[in-house]
Amino acid sequence: MKIDDFRPEKGYGSTRVVGVMTALNKVLPLGAVAIALTLAPAAWAARFTDTIVVIDESGSMSGEHDWIRGMINDLDVALQAAGVTNNQYGLVGYGGLSDNLLGYSYNVGSGSSLFGSASDFASATNQLTASGGFEDGYQALNHALNEYTFREGAAVNLILVTDEDRDIHPDFNHLTYQTILDEFQEENNALLNAVLSYNFADGSGNQALGVDHQGNAYRADGTGGFIKTAGGVAVSEANPRDNSTNKTDYVDLAWATNGAAWDLNLLRAGGDTATSFTNAFVDVKVKEITTHPGGPTAVPEPGTVLGLVGMGAFGVASALKRKHKREIASPSD
Repeated sequence: MKIDDFRPEKGYGSTRVVGVMTALNKVLPLGAVAIALTLAPAAWAARFTDTIVVIDESGSMSGEHDWIRGMINDLDVALQAAGVTNNQYGLVGYGGLSDNLLGYSYNVGSGSSLFGSASDFASATNQLTASGGFEDGYQALNHALNEYTFREGAAVNLILVTDEDRDIHPDFNHLTYQTILDEFQEENNALLNAVLSYNFADGSGNQALGVDHQGNAYRADGTGGFIKTAGGVAVSEANPRDNSTNKTDYVDLAWATNGAAWDLNLLRAGGDTATSFTNAFVDVKVKEITTHPGGPTAVPEPGTVLGLVGMGAFGVASALKRKHKREIASPSD
């Protein structure tokens, strides 16, 4: 049976596979078919992504403003190679002076469009400033999730880049960890990656570039590459004098959305370590986007579909074998 015979229908966080159900029901008990669908992983092969970078515009962030320009280009190239095309990118700044204190959307595409291509995004980063000192990241994330219109079926991703924990603006003290998490889940199960001034380690205590929601740690290999190891943990604030709530503000939030958290200071280390950081970051982002955990019109991952096909084929073979045995055991037929 061709893969095309599987037609994904609209759902949220799950998939209904049609077109082969009649065939499966003929050879498998109903319960077995239900088990097959229940065991199918709720992962998706996204066709495209809507990704927004939410970046701190305080006085110490100019280097990261340069980094996101090249990183988004690298990410888009890798996504295109993985078959994820027609991607669009947005840019939100916050923590600057005056009008840029709160989350602010920069025009990225043509005219007044908030989304644009990777090259449009690179041009838009030239508008960023580095002058402020009060950063309410929750307000900026809230702004991004509510200001932008995301395409149906898009893998929605937010990338937060900041060297400070949350400073709570008095007009937005109603925003909490739970309210922000709820907003992520309401937007196609959006994912957050947070690049922070925070230390991470793998299961052996080695310093890690970052840790994903499954506990995978990513370590620099000394030559610009990276090593993936198990047992990743969040260790401590990298700058405890100025930061005390990065873990509860942002690390836990990123992991709760099935995203990852990263050590900004290893990016700032430069050289091979910074190259390792970018390579690991892009690699993780591609995997997250191509196996997005939600989205109403996304298509099932090939592995999910093939798993169902394999189970169906096994059921057909078993049913024919049982039928053959019954014929041998019934000479009167």
